[in-house]
Amino acid sequence: MIKQSKFLALVLLTFLFLPAKSQDDVLLNILKEELQYEFNELQKEEYPPYFMAYSASDSYSISMVSTNGCITQFSENKIKRMAPTIKAGSYDFDNTHITDQRIHGMDFRRNNFCLLPKENDTNLVKYKIWEITNNLYKDIVKLYVHKKENAKESDSAVSGDFSKQSPEKYYEPKPADESCRVDANIWKDKLNKYTSVFKNSPDILLASGSFNYTIDREYFVSTEETEIVQNHFLCTIRFFITGKSSSGEFIPYTHAFYAFTPQGLTDDSEIMAELIEVRNKIIAISKAPKAEPFSGPAILSPGAAGVFFHEILGHRIEGHRMNLSFNSKTFKEKIDEPVLNKDLSVYSDPTISNYGEKDLVGYYKFDNQGIKAQKVIIIQDGILKRFLMSRKPIEGFNQSNGHGRGDLGTDPVARQSNLFVTTKNPKSFSYLKKKLIKECKKQKVEYGYYFKTVSGGYTNTMNFAPDFFNIIPLEVYRINVDGRPDELVTGVNLIGTPLIIFSEIIAAGDRMDTFSGICGAESGGIPVSTVAPAILVRKIETQNQFSFKPEWPILPDPEIIDNHK
Repeated sequence: MIKQSKFLALVLLTFLFLPAKSQDDVLLNILKEELQYEFNELQKEEYPPYFMAYSASDSYSISMVSTNGCITQFSENKIKRMAPTIKAGSYDFDNTHITDQRIHGMDFRRNNFCLLPKENDTNLVKYKIWEITNNLYKDIVKLYVHKKENAKESDSAVSGDFSKQSPEKYYEPKPADESCRVDANIWKDKLNKYTSVFKNSPDILLASGSFNYTIDREYFVSTEETEIVQNHFLCTIRFFITGKSSSGEFIPYTHAFYAFTPQGLTDDSEIMAELIEVRNKIIAISKAPKAEPFSGPAILSPGAAGVFFHEILGHRIEGHRMNLSFNSKTFKEKIDEPVLNKDLSVYSDPTISNYGEKDLVGYYKFDNQGIKAQKVIIIQDGILKRFLMSRKPIEGFNQSNGHGRGDLGTDPVARQSNLFVTTKNPKSFSYLKKKLIKECKKQKVEYGYYFKTVSGGYTNTMNFAPDFFNIIPLEVYRINVDGRPDELVTGVNLIGTPLIIFSEIIAAGDRMDTFSGICGAESGGIPVSTVAPAILVRKIETQNQFSFKPEWPILPDPEIIDNHK
């Protein structure tokens, strides 16, 4: 709560002395005026649009990269972009209607935007809007006519193609210039200091760190009279480290920090301490024995469980997937049925900006379709209740719940935001460990696994390939049944299929933690967070990671030689 209060206070101070009147916003007024004009003109056509919207982004970004203590890249940019949405037909049947169920029949737009002049020259801005609207409308009409001609009676949309929603109006003042400024020299020095932590070790060949800070002022206006202007802040520091195992194999390791602003990042001393710990982990991993394929019990730390639930559950409760015949639709017929341990509940809530001391980057006020963000209870006491919804209806769910998300220039679809996994029967880590050992004995295996740190994962939800997931661990320990100390191992991938793995969750921990990242899917990369406890799984399956032995340098690193003279 302290961190959240600090962020809200910063936002309040930023806007305190700025005009909060939407009528004074030049770009907003241009978008509204041109939208109404273009919409009225297109009503004269044979296939007039029933809905139009304009989205725009006025962005500031600063980024830099440091490798082994030296800045190698730097950029600072301001850019304005605009993207139109046009729907021909009706709410029941429009150009997004699914008639061709092949993958090539998917109509997701990518990079359908234009650049606007940095200064709000009214005539030039209007010309760019007219140009892209004209081009898109021609494509939309062709698509609509094709779908209308090829639609079958059995292929009609039971729930419609676009939900009717009440209009929203929200206006956030423009951030003051002072809040957008970042002292580049300070952050160059910091980033060089951070990546220097990994120098002078023969087990670490390369360490690269990036600093990125973006402020997006986002506009959304529609012919339904929705007007949204909001600001999004995102600051990230990411590290990519290349290690070398004792057997000469390539060891990739990633570590990241996420916050809304540079001021919200972890303290400098804490970042340094974490990176020293990461360095020591990589050195230990380089000497760790390689694991064999395994089937048996495992504990996933809160961070690892966060990735687990994001990948395995999160993508399968995104509503639009229930309309696609080539999607596995794992949970389509599971509403009001048990899908998890009865002690577990899951909800998505983009209205929460912080958890403890960490910013939740899946936070937003309105989604990319102008719908107000809202909490959605997905699973209650193990029972599946609903899906995440955009404005694309599905059978049984005909309204958006504020989860239509996507990059500018893509078609927003149902996507995750902040996912929360809770338990009504929390257990201590020592309990989970004792229970794991008991399960090992029952299954007659000599050890179980503790997945402490993971880098991410991926999943397949299409039905033309196995419905699988793959979590990529970084730090994994064997928990030995005979009482020997836990043993670090390497080369492990956590794999499986969703329904089986969910049925094997038998307990959850009493400590929650956050995992944040950029989630990639058909509507682009969006920031998300997951808050989860540790979980004990009765049986998991692992396979060996892909191994790679590059042609390493013959001569030793001169920095290491110089520092050991």
